[in-house]
Order: sequence, then C-alpha cells, then structure tokens
Amino acid sequence: MPCIMLFHLYNRNHAQNHILFGHVLIWAGIFAAVGFLLFFALKRIVGGAERALLLTVLYWLCFWLFGTMLDIIRPYHTFPSQFFLLALGVVLILVTVLFRLLKPPFDKVRPAFNALAIAIVVLFAFNLTPAIRHNFALQRVRVMMASDDEVKRPFHIKRDFLIDTTLPAPDIYWFHLDGMISLNTMEWFSGEPQEHLREELSRMGFKIYDDVMLTPASTRGALSLLFSPVFADSFFEGGGLREIEADLELHEAERMVGELNWAVRVSGMGGGAGYEHFELLNALLQRGYILEHIGGFLGAVSIGQGHFPVHFFVVGALPDLLAVTTPLRFLRWAIGGYARVGSRLLDFGPDPLARFVFYHQAYTHMGRNWMQAPALEQMNPTAVHLYPLAFNYAAQWMLGLIDNVIEENPNAVIVLQSDHGLHYTETWRHLLDQGYTPEQVLELGLSVFSAVRIPDQYGGLEAPIAPLNISRELVNRFVGQNYNLLP
Repeated sequence: MPCIMLFHLYNRNHAQNHILFGHVLIWAGIFAAVGFLLFFALKRIVGGAERALLLTVLYWLCFWLFGTMLDIIRPYHTFPSQFFLLALGVVLILVTVLFRLLKPPFDKVRPAFNALAIAIVVLFAFNLTPAIRHNFALQRVRVMMASDDEVKRPFHIKRDFLIDTTLPAPDIYWFHLDGMISLNTMEWFSGEPQEHLREELSRMGFKIYDDVMLTPASTRGALSLLFSPVFADSFFEGGGLREIEADLELHEAERMVGELNWAVRVSGMGGGAGYEHFELLNALLQRGYILEHIGGFLGAVSIGQGHFPVHFFVVGALPDLLAVTTPLRFLRWAIGGYARVGSRLLDFGPDPLARFVFYHQAYTHMGRNWMQAPALEQMNPTAVHLYPLAFNYAAQWMLGLIDNVIEENPNAVIVLQSDHGLHYTETWRHLLDQGYTPEQVLELGLSVFSAVRIPDQYGGLEAPIAPLNISRELVNRFVGQNYNLLP
C-alpha cells in the first residue's frame, strides 16, 4: 500500500525534479518493511487479518494524504499543523480501539477483502510500471548523452567541470522574469520613463544590460541557451553565439524558434529529467551547491495537489517531496532543522556549500497579464495594452523581493533575467494590425530584461554582463575556469 503512493509521487514529479530511482526503491523497501510491521502489529491488536488490513489501508491513506487534508482544512482554522497531526493520531487510535472492542465480523465478507487485496496489487503494478519505464528511458538518454558521436548528437553539453575549491561560494539568486522586456524597449512601447527602476537597481548594486534580444523560444529553450554555454555555441555553429540582429525578419525568427526547440530535445534537455543537463546547474552541483526553486514553473506536485515551492534539481529532492506530502515534514520541527530524511538515512551527500535559488515570476508573460484586468477571465494574447500594468506590477514585486534577499543575505549574487518578450504569434499579428512595423514587433518579441549584481568582495562588476555570458561568468568566478567569455 505505501509503495503505491510513493511510485505515484515519483511519476508525478520525475520530469521536473532530479530524483534518483535507486533512492525511490530504497524508500520503497523502508515503507514496505514498516507496512508489514504495522499490519502484523494491528492484526495482533484487533485480532483479525481483515480488520488489520482495513486499518492498515486507513493508516497509510492518512499518511500520504496528510498534506492534502491539511490544505483543505487550513482556511478554516488557526491551529498549528502539529495540532492537526496530533488530532489525526488520536482519531486513528480511537478507531483502532473500537475495532479491538467491537471486533466487526469482517471475516463474513472475506471475498470483498480478497478483492481489496487484488486491487492493491493492481494499483501497485499500475504505478510501478511507468516508474520503471521512465527509469529505463532515462538511462538510454544518459547513454546517448555520454556518446561523443557527433552524427548522433550534433549539439553538445558540458558535463565535466574544473573545480577550484579556493574560489568563493556565495549564495546565488536567479530571478527568472518570464516575458519581461528591457527598460529601453519598455520606455518606447509604453511612453513611460523607467528612471526610477534604473535608479533603484543601481542603488542595490546591479549593472543593467540594455537593448539585448535573444532567440525567441519556449522558456525551456531560452533557459537551455542561458544555462548551457557549450550547447549554445554548438547550436549556433562554430562557437560564436550572438544575440539576434535587430533587422532579422519575423519569419526567420519563427524558424529559429523551431530549430532551437528541436535542438533542445536532441541534446537531452527537452522533456522529462532534462534539467539535470543544464550546464550552470550541473557545475554548481559539482561544486557543492544546493539548488532550490521558488515559484510556479518548476516546482513539485504532492498527492492530489498542485505545485509547491520546494527544492528541485537536487539529488535529495525526494525527501523534500515526502515532506510536502506526508507528516515527515514535522521532523524538521522535532529535530530543529530541515527534514533531510533521505540525507540522514541514505547519505545523499554532504551539507551544501551554498545555495542557488531560482525564483520565477510570470506577471509579464502574455499568458498571465490578463490578470491586470478584472473583467477578463482568461488569457488574451492581443491584450497588449495591459502589458505596462503587468510590467509595473512585476517591477514592484521584484524590488520588494530583492530588498528581502539583500536584508537576509547582503552578499548575495543576484541575476535578473528574462527569457523572451511578447512572443506569442497571435500577439505579433495583432501588433502588425495595430500599425507597428516588423522591426518594432521583433524587438517586442525578442527583447529581454537583464541585470546582474555581484558584490565587490567577489570581484564586483565594472560593466554589465551580456545575458549569454552570465552563466560563463558565474561558473568561472565560483566553480572554476571552464568557459571563454563571448566578445
């Protein structure tokens, strides 16, 4: 019974979290052993296999659905979560006592319990099969990634990094500003000056890189270029990655979108478990960083719920998922630290050297800016008049979050980087219909916001860093000399 939910949790999260299947199997063994002990203990207490089976199923359902139940009742009470766990435990004990005292004659409906046992076996196979299939597929991808056959794998990813342990290791925060255009582009598009935002970012120590355009693509495609310099070099043939020229025609930009997305899939960074191949993240992992995600884009999914802001990319992501879903979250409360259950039991690795935190905001994404108009109830890719409102809202969110980060961590390295601008084809057609020139539409679609803060104690910055050099700079400064900067 417990392994059904465990494999279900893995199946829902393996595409966006770096979870080693071997760790899942170890946890499955632990849960299976606990399950057997629980069943035989309950059988001895209540005096019957049928009653014990029913109680065992109830206990495990409460364990795995704890997070879901907590989310359901949270709006209706102000008690701490520990109180709910205690109350749930009392209820389960009372039910067990009633079973012992009343001894319901479930043996008279033995066929129903036989059917329940068969159903559990079927559900186990139903959840285990896709987990195993995904693991085999992942191994095939890794074998392909390890190949040096340029014909089979025309796009390359750097996987081995020179590690210099004498380099500093600051906490790094990457703010992914989904769909946010540059300040210069925003000024001509909205007619509103952005000096206040420039001054605030400058006061906080940022160097802003203005007037840059990147290949329009999906977020995954853009992150693949930004996070994987060797892949980007091989994609643009000959190691000379350049931002798109301002006079590039619209149909040429659209063609490059398709080519980039295809290259991402071929390289192994597309689809499930591709994030582990991002070069920046892999380099930081090898240096000893822990990688975290906060936001709605890459999070984790618990049993029966949506996205949660938890650690991702980490080899130890599974314990965090268990903490989101089950009462294991309270181990951090009980032992006075984060519940790194897997690290303690399975030796996932040493304590992290530093953190790389990935924040995601989508207020400026054309799929989200409709929220700035209460009358709209769904996405409208032609509602470009709402973009300035979304931009200003996102800017205030960004400044507030940066203030919080710097207050907590004054020496943090912070990257503010978007992936694209107003990139929907429907938006481009609408802008053309509204009288914008193809050059202006291209700029709105490809313009990206980019700014970097590196405190003086880590070398500071004399000039802004081009977006396609950011990962190169971070790796060279805090991991080891692994990249040449683009001119």
